[in-house]
Amino acid sequence: MDITPRIVAQSSIIQSYAQGRFKISGTVFDSPVIVTPLTAISWSHVDVGAADAVTAIQSAIAALKAPAEILLIGTGAALPSVLPAWVRQGRSHFGCAVDIMDTPAACRTFNVLQTEGRGVVALLMPV
Repeated sequence: MDITPRIVAQSSIIQSYAQGRFKISGTVFDSPVIVTPLTAISWSHVDVGAADAVTAIQSAIAALKAPAEILLIGTGAALPSVLPAWVRQGRSHFGCAVDIMDTPAACRTFNVLQTEGRGVVALLMPV
């Protein structure tokens, strides 16, 4: 039985991540990235604990015009020791569910949700 997920042509798939790089649908990025079902772009590093994190993330998502039902934030190799209050209130800030995890988990989760056809956006910090 073939259990290979069906991947829609032109969709973003995270192929690899390592040593500060991402390979997404054949393109290599040497910086943090935002990945949507249809595109991936470089973006500036955002410290999720910073006071301006919500504004920076909202701006990045708005620029892509990518509707999301789930926002994944990959924080690098590890999770911050204390998650900011806005994570618990993510839906009110972003209009969607927000999940913060380490970048490897965020990459795997993005690919699974993408193959399910879910509206997912991932903001990923390098490991």
